[in-house]
Amino acid sequence: MARLSDFQKQGFSFRHYIQKSFATGIVEGHSHVGGLTGENDEWCTITQSYAMGNVTGSGHSVGGLSGSNYGDITDAYASGAVDGGTEGYDVGGLVGSNDGDGNIKNTYARGVVTGSGENIGALVGYVDNGSISYSFYDSEANPLPMTGVGNDDDAPGYVYPMSSANMKLVENYTTATAANGTVDPNHPEWDFTPDTGVWKIDSANDGYPYFAWQTLNPDETKTPYERPLLYEPLPGSNPSYQGAPTTPSPVPIMEGQLLEVTIVTPQSGSEPGLIGVTVPQDLWKPGAVFSFELPDEVKNAASGGDVARTLLDGTPLPSWLRYNAETMTFTATDVPQDATGVKLLVTVNGKSWEIDVSVQKAQ
Repeated sequence: MARLSDFQKQGFSFRHYIQKSFATGIVEGHSHVGGLTGENDEWCTITQSYAMGNVTGSGHSVGGLSGSNYGDITDAYASGAVDGGTEGYDVGGLVGSNDGDGNIKNTYARGVVTGSGENIGALVGYVDNGSISYSFYDSEANPLPMTGVGNDDDAPGYVYPMSSANMKLVENYTTATAANGTVDPNHPEWDFTPDTGVWKIDSANDGYPYFAWQTLNPDETKTPYERPLLYEPLPGSNPSYQGAPTTPSPVPIMEGQLLEVTIVTPQSGSEPGLIGVTVPQDLWKPGAVFSFELPDEVKNAASGGDVARTLLDGTPLPSWLRYNAETMTFTATDVPQDATGVKLLVTVNGKSWEIDVSVQKAQ
């Protein structure tokens, strides 16, 4: 979804909503790139919604939930990693840029946020105006010098870091505690009321808060993208138009034939290493699928941390090449007919490797 504003732009004055919605796919783009929506305009509200996929943008306004916000975002969260690359700016774990009269309330972000440009924030990259209140970010995923808002160490309103463990305690969202920066006890904005509240917190969703409408099963076996098990139509809506089955099956991440990876030159000092991947000709064609896993040298350097990945020239990965952070595996699906190979750059903890993916020559 690019922009939630079409009717308002045509002169209509009623408000538009994204409510009880979610997205789990990987999103890549240039500017105004978000896990759920690219731009949330004025007169528009996102509520009780979340995004879990990783987001990559090479321009401005890149966010885990919404690239930019001019309207209202309330009761929302984002858990995917957000990467602005070497040139992206106004990059945030939840929202890339909050402009105009944009308001953000009762939200959190827990994904790793990376980027070399200006205004990189764990929750919001850039705040020009508006307000942020009762919102949190995982300080272990984004430790200092990262702050909640990229262009303002003292964000307007309430933006607080909490450790992963503290983000999994309900009292840190409903009462004043040292962990949450003693949020105003007279205004416990987060609603965890049993059976009727907006939020729930237990062992599901890795222990982080989630929405009551998601009805996650704490004992289910998690897939890389944990799915809601049930869908509840909005009050007054026609369920026949919802298009969601009551028991959707998890969508698997497609992986193809696993190819051999060779370290041509080990990484040393400031010099990048070189990794070679040779693809058989019968897999380098539209419709074929193949995968390759990062070698142990890279995995050991990462030590569970985030892996920044781009093309060798610093631009985002092409749409046909995906990265699975859980398995540290690249998967190519439907390679373009005119592609002759691809060169990648992965960086972890200040160390880099070039990956040369080439097609096997005919014998």
